[in-house]
Amino acid sequence: FPTRRSSDLIVGQAGIEKLYEQDLNGTDGKITIEVDKEGRRMSVISSTDPIPGKDVYLTIDSELQSIAYTALENALRDVLLNRLTSGGKYGISTTELFSTMVNANHISSALMLSAQEGTVQKTLVDRCKATVPDFSVDAENAVEILQTFLTDGLTNGNVSAQELLLCMIEQERVPATPEEIKAVKNGSLAPSSFVIRKLESGEMSPADTALDPSTGSVVVSEVDSGQVLALVTYPSYDNNQLVNTFNNSYYNQLLEDTNTPLVNRPLKQKKAPGSTFKMISAIAGLETGTITPSTVIADKGIFKDAGTPYARCWIYSNNGGTHGAVNVSHALEVSCNYFFYELGYRMGNADNGTTEQSIATLNEYMAGFGLNSVTGIELEEYGPTMASPYYKERTIKTYNPDATSSQTRWTDGDTIRAFIGQSINSYTPAQMNRYIATLANGGTLYQYHLVDKVVNPDGTIHEEKDEVIENQMDLKEENLAAVYEGMYLVANGSKGTMRTAFKDLPVTVAAKTGTAQEDLSRSGLLIAGRAVELSRAVDAAHDLAFQRGLERRGVHAVILDGVGRAHDFEMLKPGNRAVHLVLHGLGQAGRETLQVHFLGVLAAGLHKDRVALLLFKADDLVLNGRAVPRADPLNVAAVERRAVQVVENDLMGRGVR
Repeated sequence: FPTRRSSDLIVGQAGIEKLYEQDLNGTDGKITIEVDKEGRRMSVISSTDPIPGKDVYLTIDSELQSIAYTALENALRDVLLNRLTSGGKYGISTTELFSTMVNANHISSALMLSAQEGTVQKTLVDRCKATVPDFSVDAENAVEILQTFLTDGLTNGNVSAQELLLCMIEQERVPATPEEIKAVKNGSLAPSSFVIRKLESGEMSPADTALDPSTGSVVVSEVDSGQVLALVTYPSYDNNQLVNTFNNSYYNQLLEDTNTPLVNRPLKQKKAPGSTFKMISAIAGLETGTITPSTVIADKGIFKDAGTPYARCWIYSNNGGTHGAVNVSHALEVSCNYFFYELGYRMGNADNGTTEQSIATLNEYMAGFGLNSVTGIELEEYGPTMASPYYKERTIKTYNPDATSSQTRWTDGDTIRAFIGQSINSYTPAQMNRYIATLANGGTLYQYHLVDKVVNPDGTIHEEKDEVIENQMDLKEENLAAVYEGMYLVANGSKGTMRTAFKDLPVTVAAKTGTAQEDLSRSGLLIAGRAVELSRAVDAAHDLAFQRGLERRGVHAVILDGVGRAHDFEMLKPGNRAVHLVLHGLGQAGRETLQVHFLGVLAAGLHKDRVALLLFKADDLVLNGRAVPRADPLNVAAVERRAVQVVENDLMGRGVR
């Protein structure tokens, strides 16, 4: 960017500006003059002209960046409009809509506390005072109490969606004409219809609703180089509010926003890859000769060879069916889990004494595709978590430092789940993009970069980025062709999981979808390297729950690690109404970290009626100043409110990993 700045101006505090501060910053000019006794200039003794700074050019295509951001926002808008208008299993009720916006601070309880007389906000605060004993607007926990009153009131009828919408309008969070305000007040325009109207017109964004999904990221790169062409995080924010005259009020809104707009998602939001990982498993199986492109495996629905808990193909879990006999290309087309369970088991298993050999081989190919390292982008990014015996042991000992070797050992069950992108696999969108680019170009892993060149003021090149090849895999053409065919069939085949998404596209597309579930109503869409992401994903660590004997006690468990990932062991099925967080064998700081991240999972979309919190060995845990005794279920509303204010904004926003 062609910026000229004097050395006494504000310096770059983050990103490219910080990294290239010395280049961007020019040299001040200087003049020495002679003045008379009145201070008037008499003559110039000497002078030095200022030297402008260098220009830093990025690989980012600004037009593509804008198009990608708009496309992502429109995709999220379409999903939300469908959920708001369709009803049924995936529909969003008016109560859920406005409760979410209250908990996300998009209808701000803090602003209500200082509202003027004659406003709807003041009316609701007064009603809270009359309803809640000892409530005071000056109390430290006034915001939390008011939020609880508002969300509970939506359920019990003490607060209406109409009132909350009028509060939102008063707070200028959404524009409304006098006619619309009148219609809302007289009931001729329903609150949900108002929101739908504003979403359709673009006057409200998906992020404004804070509903699920309302966040995402897009990464676009050159296939045959390390150039990043677009790096989109959604929602974004107005950085002009944070320079020169710093807008503290606006910054606090960003901190309180449960959409975490300050988090750079392409580089700092790790997710389980789910089935988008399967191409690596396929390449590993093909290159080692474990399978050939023509090898056929019959999907039996439930895979029992790796022991309990038995792994299931997704289609069997959905409707009791199977994919029948499929080869590797068709297994990718229909995303057959069973095929890849069997592949992982064939590569190594306990019966043959080769369990660790299987995962070691897979890890080699994962590293070949860059999933063992950061991408090299010049901005701060989180490192990947690669499913392996090392990471399993480290993860379990985070919960239980005294865990035995039998508890931390790698099993066949771990292997087969790693082969479908679950286990403890966790990567950023940028890391997934690099893996897909490496696959697309035939096996060349490039170091990614955002900086293209640095140019001197006279137009000469000061520095030009050279492409760096980090790894080169010699992959057989027939094996690549089998994987490419599978990805082509995903988008174009008669059974492809995305056959309808690209049917009218004027170019040929190969793709792969991936869903890593934390709730059966939530899913992720990943296109050719995580182009669109619509979910917060969840890892699976099945054995951990079994090792703790939870299943024998009848407890269905979600165990969270310090990053806030839920380790699911197939309990989120229809009919299971409770989800439990187990805090086991941790120090106080560890429990609080896990607890706070659990709150974030609630805020991210788990429904209140499906959540309970069960504590083991957590006698000294304190929430909102109240000691929580062992096995005392916490108030879910309080948990969700705490999440809104603390979880990702505070911890993930500050880089706590």
